[in-house]
Amino acid sequence: MVSDYYAQILATASTAEHAKKVSVAFIEILNRLCADELKILEFLNSTDNNLVIPKDDGKQYLTHFPGVLPVINVHINQKTGGYMVAIKNLSYLAEKVTLNSPENINMYLDNMFALGLLLKPAMVRVHDEDIYNLLKKSHLIKEVESQLTEGQTIGYSEARIETTELGTQLLRVASKHEK
Repeated sequence: MVSDYYAQILATASTAEHAKKVSVAFIEILNRLCADELKILEFLNSTDNNLVIPKDDGKQYLTHFPGVLPVINVHINQKTGGYMVAIKNLSYLAEKVTLNSPENINMYLDNMFALGLLLKPAMVRVHDEDIYNLLKKSHLIKEVESQLTEGQTIGYSEARIETTELGTQLLRVASKHEK
């Protein structure tokens, strides 16, 4: 998969008409990405990045998140004050993308943040409250709740991860459909 990106970027850069679309950083970025990270980046920016969300009245609706991944951090609030993060960047990603090492999702996201392909702006979330309500029903949260001690409570930070222009352009250039 990574080799396909190299080949397509080099092919795009080799034509005068399309060379201006290729950043010199793309090759260095590809040297620091694995196939799972490219799968995540592709998914976030694809039409597959959608979710059927149940409403309180039992009805469902389909919503799309182009270039964006709604996430929540799950905190264990301590009775003496403060909290610790129990789950970081909980999302539907692992259910929608087949990864070779799904346990590394947060490491993958951190790497793509460092490379400038993704960002997680502070205090910014998606506008659909229902997605966060759905994420809060995760079995992972129930596991954390079952381990709480007296005085501890669960708290949440709702956020979103989004693709940067650099990430979007890398996908455009490396797409086999780019002409």
